[in-house]
Amino acid sequence: MLGFLNTEYLNKLVSPSSIILSIIDQLLIAIGTVFVAVSVYQVRRGISAGKLVTDGLYAYFRHPLYAGWILFIVPGIVLLSGLVLMILLPFLMYAFFRVSIRKEEDELERPFEEEYLSYKRRVNSIVPRLRK
Repeated sequence: MLGFLNTEYLNKLVSPSSIILSIIDQLLIAIGTVFVAVSVYQVRRGISAGKLVTDGLYAYFRHPLYAGWILFIVPGIVLLSGLVLMILLPFLMYAFFRVSIRKEEDELERPFEEEYLSYKRRVNSIVPRLRK
């Protein structure tokens, strides 16, 4: 008999835990995709207006695009893949993005000076503050 028709395999495939994990990984990926799309829209709007974006997602994350990937999309993909070693991927991405973030922040400090420095003190980079 074919392996994929094995009753034990089918039971695991449709078990409540696998269904719950499937829902969670799909939700994480969907939320992350919305985060990325909204943050791109907001930053493009700010660039065209020549203003620093500090509202919307940017009121909670200085870098919501990176946050979307690190906090939602990649963990969703990790759950989807089921590969335990991939759990390290969000941490590796965070380390990699820190280099990009530092460069972007240096570029934002020049035109926006004190406004950006004040914003930087109020809003965390990727993980939002739980309290103000």
